Amino acid sequence: MEQGFIDILKQMVKEQGIAALTDTKKCRAFLTDYTRNEYKKESRLILQSVEAGVPKIIASVDNLAACKKGKIKDLEEEYALSTAFAADIVDTLALVLRGDTTKTVIETLTIGTTTATPKPSSSTPVKEKKTFGSGNVYEGETLNGVPHGKGKKTFADGSHYEGDFVNGTPTGKGKATYPDGTVYEGNFVNGAIHDKGKMTHQNGNSYEGDFVNGNFHGKGKLIYYADGIIDEGDFKNGYLNGKGKKTFPNGGVYEGDFVDGTFNGIGKLTNEGVIVEGGWSNGQPSGKVKVTMPDGTVEEKIF
Repeated sequence: MEQGFIDILKQMVKEQGIAALTDTKKCRAFLTDYTRNEYKKESRLILQSVEAGVPKIIASVDNLAACKKGKIKDLEEEYALSTAFAADIVDTLALVLRGDTTKTVIETLTIGTTTATPKPSSSTPVKEKKTFGSGNVYEGETLNGVPHGKGKKTFADGSHYEGDFVNGTPTGKGKATYPDGTVYEGNFVNGAIHDKGKMTHQNGNSYEGDFVNGNFHGKGKLIYYADGIIDEGDFKNGYLNGKGKKTFPNGGVYEGDFVDGTFNGIGKLTNEGVIVEGGWSNGQPSGKVKVTMPDGTVEEKIF
C-alpha cells in the first residue's frame, strides 16, 4: 500500500487508539475523516480485514509470522482477494500495529516446473453455509466458495448483514444490524453504506435519505427522538450544510442556510409568533435583521 495511506493508518492508531483498526464502525468513520474520502480502494480492503478480525489478532499474537500467513489465507477465502492483495493488507497491518517490516512470502504449489492447475471455476451460484477462520458465518448463495448473491453473514462481534453480496462483499440492497443496536436498511457499495437508505439508532434517532461512505450526505431527514427536533435538507458529512429546515418541539421553525448543523447565512426563524429574518452566524442573528412581532409590528435591528 502507498506510504501516504500507511502514514494515515499510523496517525489514526496514535490519536484514536487500537480501536481505530479493530472496531468496524469506528474504523469506517475514522478512515472517512482521515483520508478525506481519498484512498477508497485501500480503505475498503482495510475494512474487510477489520470485519474478519485480522487487526485484533495481529495486535496481540505471539507468533506473528505464522499468524500473518494464516490471515492471508483467511482473506483470500472470505473476500476472494488475490494472494498479493491479502498479503499487502496483512503486512501493512503488522507494520502499523507491531512495527513489523518483514514481507510475507506465500509459496505456490508447483509440480516440476509447472504451477498446479487451480480448481475449475463455476458461473452458477450454489447455496451453502460457511464458517470462516475469522469466526464469521455466512449462509446463502456462493460462487466458487465466495459469498455472491443473496445471503446472510453473521460477524464474530454479533453484528449481521442480510442481503446482496458481490465477490464476498455487501453490494446492492441489504439490512445491517450492529452491536450497539443501530440498524441500517438500504443500499451498499463495496461493503459501505452508500446511496439511499434509512439508519435507526438504539436511542430512537433516525435518518432517511442519501449516504456517502456511511455518512449522511445529500438530501435527507434526521429525527432526534428524545428532543423531538427534525432536520431536513442538504446534508454533508453528517450535518445540515447548505439549504435546510429545522423544526423544534414547540413548533418553532428555521428555514435557510446551515453550516455544520448551525444557522449560518440567510434564514428565517419563526418561533411563538415572532419572525426573525436576515443574516445568521453561529446560530445567532447577525448584521441587519427584520423582526416581526405577533401583533404585526415590524422592526429592523442590527446585530
